[in-house]
Amino acid sequence: MKKHAEQLQSLIEFFENLSEESTKNVAHHYATHARFVDPFNDVDGIQKIEHIFAHMFKTTQRPRFVVLSALLDDGEAFLRWDFTFEKKGLPKNMCIHGATRLVFDASGKVTLHRDYWDSGAELYAKLPIVGGFFRWFAKQFRA
Repeated sequence: MKKHAEQLQSLIEFFENLSEESTKNVAHHYATHARFVDPFNDVDGIQKIEHIFAHMFKTTQRPRFVVLSALLDDGEAFLRWDFTFEKKGLPKNMCIHGATRLVFDASGKVTLHRDYWDSGAELYAKLPIVGGFFRWFAKQFRA
């Protein structure tokens, strides 16, 4: 458990200090055949996970994760985070609220990274043109 706690803290520091250069350090935290899943990706392997993080820096400006809380139990962790970024054509200072489930192997490396966030409410509804449709559509189902 101590190994997982140390690895989790190291991983949180990695996320919060992520840079274009540090995306090459994924292998320090992830197992060779780790799986990464989010609303846009479902990949296996370190090279593909590195590509996702590197792609984030190519498609956004000033991307930054802030981990708000972390829970660890028996080789599994949950993180609650905010991801802020800017992108041409989007409102300034975009912020996505989300959570991540992490599963560690016996050596403390991540074997599963699963991000949970609502792409409709956190991204699409904030877009200038299609946002109105997403907000209207969500309103149709509100109690």
